[in-house]
Amino acid sequence: MKLSITYPSPLITVFRNSLDDRYKLVKSHIITPYYTLHYLQTSTFFFMHQTLATFDMGDGTYLVNISTVNGMVQIDTGLVRGVITGTVYDIDNNPIVI
Repeated sequence: MKLSITYPSPLITVFRNSLDDRYKLVKSHIITPYYTLHYLQTSTFFFMHQTLATFDMGDGTYLVNISTVNGMVQIDTGLVRGVITGTVYDIDNNPIVI
């Protein structure tokens, strides 16, 4: 298998940005309220959801599309699509992210 990496890597570029830009990037991937993975897997609707960055930058600025197909939950930012595969828990076994 041949691995090809283009430079500058998007990940490296993110870390070269200012702290404020990195903060906005993280906020553009956080939604509230917290939805359990089970809730999302059993939902039959698709919806656009505002992220925390939207509240800073204005309505419709940073939205994510959450959809469920055959129990598989996808989140699409318009640039990147990801599949939710599990839940992250804190030390006291409380869910904190999916």
